[in-house]
Amino acid sequence: MSIAYYNGDFCDFSSVRIPLSDRSIFFGDGIYDAAIGKGGGIYLEKEHLDRFFSNAEKMNIPIKVKRNELSALIRKLIS
Repeated sequence: MSIAYYNGDFCDFSSVRIPLSDRSIFFGDGIYDAAIGKGGGIYLEKEHLDRFFSNAEKMNIPIKVKRNELSALIRKLIS
């Protein structure tokens, strides 16, 4: 099973349904970053999170979670 995290829930990747009102569809924008996770850790985590939040700010995309919350979510997804 491939796991996804969408709108506050962990679920099977194939069950995710993105509404047409999602800003990636509605505005055609978004942020993408990929990281390697192993043994509960994230390779270059600080750099990935720095880039993510910096790019969101540049594109005026509000991020509803704090940096430490996002880190915890990513670690939970890895486990």
